[in-house]
Amino acid sequence: MPKSAKSQKVWVYAPHKQAPPPVPAALKQEVEKKAKALVETVLKPHYVLPPPENPQFNYIEDIYTNGIAVSSISARSSAPQDPMPWADISRPSLRG
Repeated sequence: MPKSAKSQKVWVYAPHKQAPPPVPAALKQEVEKKAKALVETVLKPHYVLPPPENPQFNYIEDIYTNGIAVSSISARSSAPQDPMPWADISRPSLRG
């Protein structure tokens, strides 16, 4: 009984991808400086509000940047019995 064309496996040459060039340190510092300025002047005033008096849902406590993620959010839970009352949520970006 012959095998169908779909079930046959074929070896294909796949060379290794070339590593991307490293990001210059001056560019990293400039991007980090602009990201911190964006967070402090735009994102924090708009999204970080004082905690509600009677919280029913999670709320944003802080927004910050680090060398890996463009923005990270620290959120606090509204439930007092929650075993982990806070969480850090990061949005990944280009790594260098």
